[in-house]
Amino acid sequence: MITFDFGAKKRGYCADMTRTVSVGQPKEEMRIIYETVLKAQEECEKMLRPGISCKTVDDHAHAVIDAAGYHGRFGHGLGHAVGIDIHEDPRLSQFCEDPLEVGHVITVEPGIYVPGLGGVRIENTCVITEDGVRTLVHAQKALLIL
Repeated sequence: MITFDFGAKKRGYCADMTRTVSVGQPKEEMRIIYETVLKAQEECEKMLRPGISCKTVDDHAHAVIDAAGYHGRFGHGLGHAVGIDIHEDPRLSQFCEDPLEVGHVITVEPGIYVPGLGGVRIENTCVITEDGVRTLVHAQKALLIL
């Protein structure tokens, strides 16, 4: 498994995206890990809307990953705001109770990392709208096997 973390700048504003691909057929456990991370990423992205607390969304990602048997294998916050700097506040983490607001640009990037086996992270950058959320990334999220 290879994880690619891409960044870009346009007119001084940052962008962020991560995808994990497999070189050859992955081990069954890596497929399970990938599907778990994808589930957490998609469910959390759908939760984004004005007023929801950053901690609530982060808690959900950890719950999905923990329920799949990977407690303690997601050792970072779920995401962060993106703007002039690549990492800004608010942050989707257990330490941030701030509510999301219309116009926030935020990443959703759960991951599972197992020493001696491998890791997976899938990240989209999204903008909070009056109606909920719009993703700014349209790259495939299904597992790509090279």
